[in-house]
Amino acid sequence: MKAIQWWGNSGYLFPDPGTIRKAYCGVCDTRMTVRRSVLGPTCFAMAMAGHKRRHDSFYCPNYGKDWHHRIDHLKMEVNREELNHGKTAKLKRIRRNAKKEILKLLKKHMAR
Repeated sequence: MKAIQWWGNSGYLFPDPGTIRKAYCGVCDTRMTVRRSVLGPTCFAMAMAGHKRRHDSFYCPNYGKDWHHRIDHLKMEVNREELNHGKTAKLKRIRRNAKKEILKLLKKHMAR
């Protein structure tokens, strides 16, 4: 992993068909699997309304694993703190601790 993408995707992505050739997971930096020109909803609201649209469906092969979810949760915690309170000493502490745990999880699970 190059660097932690604090604002990257969560392991899935639904762009318009053919607009993105390849994508990498914002959680673990793994190249995402793609299904092209899928017809279906791309969010909860579309699913509830019964709406569909053509899109490419990118998803991380690690999505759904506990460690992947934990990293995503840590990133969201950092992002929430920054959005709610700005760049504070508390944010620096939360980010430092999250980064330490994220790197430890990636080292353990991505080395395989």
